Amino acid sequence: MPAVVIKERCIGCEICVRRCPLDAMETVALPEPEMILGRKVKKTVVVKYPEECWHCGVCRLDCPTDAIRFDFFDEMLTGVSRALPEVADGVL
Repeated sequence: MPAVVIKERCIGCEICVRRCPLDAMETVALPEPEMILGRKVKKTVVVKYPEECWHCGVCRLDCPTDAIRFDFFDEMLTGVSRALPEVADGVL
């Protein structure tokens, strides 16, 4: 899964947009300004190329409001442990 922008926390600061190594995120104007975390916000961020996301987490690192998350499904994590048995055994 690509990065997920939590709209209720995004203040449109664009740090994630500038940090993304793939240019997979962009800022878009909101139809109406919204109050988010005590700030009047006029724009938000969207993942414009979700299929290109590397799941590197760079976009999350400096987000001042923790507005970005990654959702990993059990199948994704189980696939890793099957592909790398030493991870499942705690070797690494």
